[in-house]
Amino acid sequence: MVIGRRSSNERPTRCPKCGEAEIVRIAYGLPSPELVEEAQRGEVALGGCCIDDDSPEFRCKQCGHEWSRARAWDVSRREDGATEG
Repeated sequence: MVIGRRSSNERPTRCPKCGEAEIVRIAYGLPSPELVEEAQRGEVALGGCCIDDDSPEFRCKQCGHEWSRARAWDVSRREDGATEG
């Protein structure tokens, strides 16, 4: 069984660390043979069997940076000068 946290297929267009455009989603859980093949082709990254609230959703194929949508949003808000609270 592969577990995903969000049903949306939206993927970031750039890595927040290096700016690379080649991004893959990270799949968690026991992968099917088809998912293993996708991972071998570099179309998805396997994240292991455990997932929690801090587990990353995406991996940059260039630099290996991993992140989630929420963390990318938090970083972009800080860079824009937004403050919490």
